[in-house]
Amino acid sequence: MDKVDGYIAANRNLGALVQKDPALDDATSMNGNENAEQFAARLRANPQVATAIAKAGLTPEEFARTGEALLGGMMTAGALESGALKRIPDGIDPQHVAFAQQNKAALAQRMKALQQ
Repeated sequence: MDKVDGYIAANRNLGALVQKDPALDDATSMNGNENAEQFAARLRANPQVATAIAKAGLTPEEFARTGEALLGGMMTAGALESGALKRIPDGIDPQHVAFAQQNKAALAQRMKALQQ
């Protein structure tokens, strides 16, 4: 859960950074056409963004991979629970889904806190 906590803290840091400089919004958001490595490279390329992530104890690569794993796992777990999916789709790591299922309450609490 340490990486998740770092991911949440980094998102808070990035949110504060974007509030100060809205032009950085694009630099801090994952593009739907890029993978985690490409996103991490873009994060790393901006010193302000990389510093905000580092203050949370993560590298840009850890931030991008954690976000991808967390969001994919949580979305898939929710779809399985609701019946929208019958099985884990190809490309989604079953360990990420299991983590989301086993930590559902704690993750929901952290995500709610992030929105405040």
